[in-house]
Amino acid sequence: MGRALAIRPAIICLDEPLSTLDDETHEDVLDLIRTVTEDESVTTLHITHRKSEAQSLGTHFFKLENGTIS
Repeated sequence: MGRALAIRPAIICLDEPLSTLDDETHEDVLDLIRTVTEDESVTTLHITHRKSEAQSLGTHFFKLENGTIS
């Protein structure tokens, strides 16, 4: 994430960045993502299977189901 932020992007795609983490590390990284994206004013496209994770980080949501975005 640090390398991605070094070039000051307008948007970062996070494809399941927390999927392999244990619960404690999961919360730490979730807090880090929140802090960094807010401090740097970066939009993130966060891809996840966890609804609670999306709700914790996001303000706008899209659902992909059977090949359809809603």
